[in-house]
Amino acid sequence: MKRRILLSVVTSAAAIAAVVTGGAFAPFSDTGTAVGGVQAGTLEVSVDGDGDGGSLVFDSEDWCDANMAPGDVCEADVTVVNTGSLSATYVASIADDESACFTPGITPAFEAALEPGHAELPDDPTEDHDAGDSHTGTVTITLDSTAGNECQGASTTVTFTVDATQSATPHD
Repeated sequence: MKRRILLSVVTSAAAIAAVVTGGAFAPFSDTGTAVGGVQAGTLEVSVDGDGDGGSLVFDSEDWCDANMAPGDVCEADVTVVNTGSLSATYVASIADDESACFTPGITPAFEAALEPGHAELPDDPTEDHDAGDSHTGTVTITLDSTAGNECQGASTTVTFTVDATQSATPHD
């Protein structure tokens, strides 16, 4: 019995010591957190032919609107702007509505400036079109000089398209 009492006293003392020690020991702790966000860049190109948007306005000559003769060439200035946030390469194309009487075109310097790997007019073939870069050039439509009577009263619609692709070095 003495042994049980002694064992009981020792066990009770150990339990009390654990409670007292555990209650007196309170370590500090802390947790740190970092939060960050990312956003993808944009690839956007605008084509402006009249200062207000995408319309091509051919010459101020009266005959460009409705009175072209064989061999006449009408011109429209057009500006291409990289309005996105990433560098891009461009490929320009021009087409009409397949009229056999007319031939659309782009002035050679403008076409070269818009080809992939070209940027600044006139002679820098190594740079991409950075965000904010712009190029102004000329789109043409010609009533073929050999146009016959079948072209009298003919009309066409010209479409100038620029396809932009993110460049291999988009952050230049």
